[in-house]
Amino acid sequence: MKTYISVFKLAARNSFYKILAVMGLTLIAGFILFAVSALRQDLPGLEAVLTGSGIPFASGIGTLLIMVLLYIPWTNDKGSRPLITLQRLSIKNTAAAVWIALYNFCVLIILWAVLLAGCVLMCSVYLNMTGVTDPGAVIFLASWRVGYFHSLLPLSDTLRLIRTLLDIAMLSISAVLPAFGGEIFLSKASTRTWFPMFTAVIALSSWCDSAGYAITEAVDIGFNIMIIAFWAAQLSISCRQKDEPAESELKRQAKEEAKELKKKGAIV
Repeated sequence: MKTYISVFKLAARNSFYKILAVMGLTLIAGFILFAVSALRQDLPGLEAVLTGSGIPFASGIGTLLIMVLLYIPWTNDKGSRPLITLQRLSIKNTAAAVWIALYNFCVLIILWAVLLAGCVLMCSVYLNMTGVTDPGAVIFLASWRVGYFHSLLPLSDTLRLIRTLLDIAMLSISAVLPAFGGEIFLSKASTRTWFPMFTAVIALSSWCDSAGYAITEAVDIGFNIMIIAFWAAQLSISCRQKDEPAESELKRQAKEEAKELKKKGAIV
């Protein structure tokens, strides 16, 4: 168990502080965009401010940067220190991929919480400044009418909550593919860059969908499950193929040593 925790710590040591910096910059950009949107016209409604602020775009850019920071340490370059350290831990690729994906999931959950807290704080400050008598009710309505806000705060919308969690799981797995994906169903270039980023764009685009369409939510949930299954199969087969050669190499060396002993007459 200590070895697995060491993998988790290794992943955090190589990216967590950089990711926190990106989260902070994303929040600052969101506050600036929110303020600019609020100042464009005299006392606009909260929904109009959120819709015209461009905060979803800033959050999407920040999330893509975090995705890059998650998988850059594990690229297959020869000078990658995290990969060298990972090899010294003598852990199978399958277990390493699972723990790194778990770390990615935790990071993206934190990102979700940070974006939600920032959005609620912006709305609360704005409503207090405009003198709204019941800010809680206004925020409640905005969370249902603004797609981005609703994805962060789905409230009783169980389908949207499941969809958001599946989006996070999909992004967590896709960030592991560049290092452990191999060339099973996709080429190396696609596995390392294009398909993980394509997956991220698909997941982030779902943030702006409006609430109230159960069929759309169900279709997207099914699509997410298929993508996750595809990525998991890619990782499972690739990691197993990478683990087996090491074991077969040990068997080959043992056979060669046995042959050498036979030649020397040690074994009849």
